[in-house]
Amino acid sequence: MRHDGSDGLASLLLVDFWASWCGPCRKTLPALDRVSRQLGPEAIRVLGISLDPEPEALGRFLAGTPLGFQILRDPAGVLARDFKVEAIPTALLLDPDGQELARFEGGGRIPAEEEAIAALESDRRRAFPDPGRRAGSAGGRKAG
Repeated sequence: MRHDGSDGLASLLLVDFWASWCGPCRKTLPALDRVSRQLGPEAIRVLGISLDPEPEALGRFLAGTPLGFQILRDPAGVLARDFKVEAIPTALLLDPDGQELARFEGGGRIPAEEEAIAALESDRRRAFPDPGRRAGSAGGRKAG
């Protein structure tokens, strides 16, 4: 899952595997939404992967719990298997090359996620003080 940030999105991606029938997942999702809004799209992008087999169950949950980040469906668990998810909720913090920087499994993990994201964002800001400038770029401007 590569995401290089060239589309103007965050360089960090948090992928959260969950299901509407999972109690800890239902508690974690609003907290992830809060973290995403607080840090902003330049710091992190959150992507939810629902393992709900029934789209109606997912729809009912989202109708009662609106989230500000994208939710994709993986009812057969293909992505979950690819990422070796053994329990839900599981969140993966990925760098722009799709490399796993951190893995958070189970409920009650939001403080650890916030800490890891803040540390990585701080490192990124030190490396790239100007958010419009990336390594190897010409000040964010296109040539010619």
